[in-house]
Amino acid sequence: MTADGTEHLAFPAAQQLAAASPEHLLAVLKNEQRAMYLYGVAHAFIDGEAHLSSGSYAEAEAWLRTIPGVGPWSAQFTLLRGAGRTDGPITVDGPLLRAMVEVYGHDLVEDTTQARRLAESYAPHHVHWAHYLRIKSWLARKQRGRRKQVVIVPAPATAR
Repeated sequence: MTADGTEHLAFPAAQQLAAASPEHLLAVLKNEQRAMYLYGVAHAFIDGEAHLSSGSYAEAEAWLRTIPGVGPWSAQFTLLRGAGRTDGPITVDGPLLRAMVEVYGHDLVEDTTQARRLAESYAPHHVHWAHYLRIKSWLARKQRGRRKQVVIVPAPATAR
């Protein structure tokens, strides 16, 4: 945002965060693990941000996953929201399974194999579909003020 001729950023640049010491980040975040993760992300993004838009989705996700604290969901969220990438697969994880059951019911989502089939039916828009399902589920739980427990039966290992 630019106000009165001065540009204001919503979040500091990677170079600014990398210049901060882990001790300074700890003082601000008051959580040692988060401070170390943020420090690692900042240093990774100084030179590696090009990985997000160049090359294959799999390479970009693999690069993100080398950063401590970045797991499958964080990598995919960063690729979608940070880099606008919708060309990759989705991870059918617990939060997505819960959201799918909330919307489609246990009849259509009895196990992870059915969940994957349902997700694939939304291609090429499955990345957006999964993201919005997760958000819808999170907002509904937040509005209720509690978490709804949904039990998902995992598919046999041979079906994965």
